[in-house]
Amino acid sequence: MKRSLKISLVALASVFFVYTSCKKSATTSTPSNTSANTRTISKQIACTFIKSLNGGYGGANIGDGIKAPSSPMATQKGPGVNSVTSYCGYTIDSALYFTGLVGDTARVVGSKYKFIYTCSNGALNGYILSDSITYTNNGTLFNNKYLTGQNYAVNNFNADFSVVLIRGTLGTNYSVSTLNNSHVVVASNKSNIQYYLNALTINVTGRLPDITGGSVDFNASIIYLQDGNTVSGNYSGSMQF
Repeated sequence: MKRSLKISLVALASVFFVYTSCKKSATTSTPSNTSANTRTISKQIACTFIKSLNGGYGGANIGDGIKAPSSPMATQKGPGVNSVTSYCGYTIDSALYFTGLVGDTARVVGSKYKFIYTCSNGALNGYILSDSITYTNNGTLFNNKYLTGQNYAVNNFNADFSVVLIRGTLGTNYSVSTLNNSHVVVASNKSNIQYYLNALTINVTGRLPDITGGSVDFNASIIYLQDGNTVSGNYSGSMQF
């Protein structure tokens, strides 16, 4: 079964407070063309956007404000802007590759990113980020792979950098699979989602970033296997904040 529909998401700023539940439900779908299925797909698209923006797939976290990531995994803080005379033109151009075990999970991360601080009239006003990340987790009962691209410009929206303005694109292409004890795939989700960020304003002072304005257009191709049914769909729409 194949279908194509238009989704229009009216998303409130409080969508960021459902981050935990998003992580749990982002790959579940109902194999029927119902309003409940539309809501589920809409939630998946919204949650994937949140994780892509917040570094959930290993990229830069917009919640760090006007701050360079010290690594693609964002495990440490990069150079900040407080008490710095001038960061104008400061550039980080780096690549990273590492493998490791976390419990029984094999993890591989590959990243290449370029980060440039920008200025206006000699004063720091933001940064430009070009980031490409491949992130895989493999275990006995699952195989997950995420490819994420972050290409956007961030500027201060007010004098103290507590609110930032972001324009550009985000893209996430991922494949997640659940295996049974015989290593047969029993559930999966393959999604390719592109987001276009239209003058988003984001308050970065809280525990989680809070989008206060702007919109995001998206195009998504999603294929999933659930309960023995394979369903594919193409989706486009927008999220208004």
